Amino acid sequence: MATYWTDVDAAWQRALTAGAEVVYPLTDQFYGERAGRLRDPFGQQWMLSQRIENVSAPEMTRRAAEFFDQS
Repeated sequence: MATYWTDVDAAWQRALTAGAEVVYPLTDQFYGERAGRLRDPFGQQWMLSQRIENVSAPEMTRRAAEFFDQS
């Protein structure tokens, strides 16, 4: 399940406090979102995201190339 938040850090902390486990840490992504993935105590995975900047198509292409070149 993918969800968007106005304060993803606060939502993330509430989920951890409620017993969720980190699948992918909450980090700033090259495509302009702060995002991570959690697993709740019932096994359901949740992606929590927040838009942190609008990225133009040319800039997205440049960032994606950098990201995948370092992987």
